[in-house]
Amino acid sequence: MNIKKSGLILRTIFASITILFASISTAASIVTGPLVSSGQQKGIEYMVYGQGRFSCGDYVQARRQADTGQYLQLNYYRHWMAGYMSGYNRYLLKGVGAVASKGAEQTIELGLEDYCREHPEDSFALAAASIMNELTKPGKQ
Repeated sequence: MNIKKSGLILRTIFASITILFASISTAASIVTGPLVSSGQQKGIEYMVYGQGRFSCGDYVQARRQADTGQYLQLNYYRHWMAGYMSGYNRYLLKGVGAVASKGAEQTIELGLEDYCREHPEDSFALAAASIMNELTKPGKQ
């Protein structure tokens, strides 16, 4: 491997680490309510990292940028959503089954976009929670 290529790889890794630490240092607490639990309405508050703390308006803007061939920002949201869904499968579904079937990415992205267009001030994490609630309704899986 030549020196220029090695330098580019190292700069890319450093930039990724910088983004990771920046997202952790600016985490935000959100409330994903109201969720129905035991016949009561209540919100669940938890700490959100990464793209989940950004607004739905930011997500819609990333979708628009992708329409012009600039996928970087949208891919950050896609990766965040993949991690969110993986955690959902592992901890809420106890590792049995999946919140979405293989190939449902397009449906999920369209659902996120619809939600975010209607609620641009909500956090992306709140949009994700809404979509997961919709996907797990009886008869949806």
